[in-house]
Amino acid sequence: ARLADPYAFNLPLRIAGTAKFRQGAEPIFLDGSPQETLLGADELPLLSYRRVGGELGGGFYPLSLLGVFLDVGYEHVESRSDVPAATADALVSGSSHHPYLRLSLDHDTRDNPLAPTRGYRLNLQIGGSHSVMGSDYDYFKAVLRTAYHKALRFGAPGHVVRFELFGGYIQGDAPFFERFFVGDVSALVPSRDLDLIFASRPSADLFRTGA
Repeated sequence: ARLADPYAFNLPLRIAGTAKFRQGAEPIFLDGSPQETLLGADELPLLSYRRVGGELGGGFYPLSLLGVFLDVGYEHVESRSDVPAATADALVSGSSHHPYLRLSLDHDTRDNPLAPTRGYRLNLQIGGSHSVMGSDYDYFKAVLRTAYHKALRFGAPGHVVRFELFGGYIQGDAPFFERFFVGDVSALVPSRDLDLIFASRPSADLFRTGA
């Protein structure tokens, strides 16, 4: 649940607050184990977890089309692993704390944020967590995203070509949900909505259509 005001107090100032609750279970794939191919997803050992917390953020625009934003968040994490030795580096077993900071720089010249036909966007995020904040996770994370849009006129009017670049760097013991995932960079794999990796079991057949 998120509430934001992009022009607080009639100023180029954005303030936002987010309440978060996530509960999920990630399958544990053990290298060299026959379970990778012989067992179904429901039979794999699981890393189960619950994340509860929130985030406060603010930002302003020191220059035209250039925004600077700072987010401060905290999550309380409860986890249980069927194979603790295999998931010790992914998430602290039992109860853990995850306070974090994130600084973002955003330069956006696109003509439309939903369906741009020209312009570019450059977004840089730097953040992490540390034990001095009371965190059980020490890590630094940087992510760079940029995209350039160009409308095609000759031979394909009405179409737009987009050049996109994505890169990042993580140092330290980041929890698994802060690490990079193949869906972050590939359009052929579902992304992590709400930080949850896509499920491998089929969707519910509510109307008995077989779909």
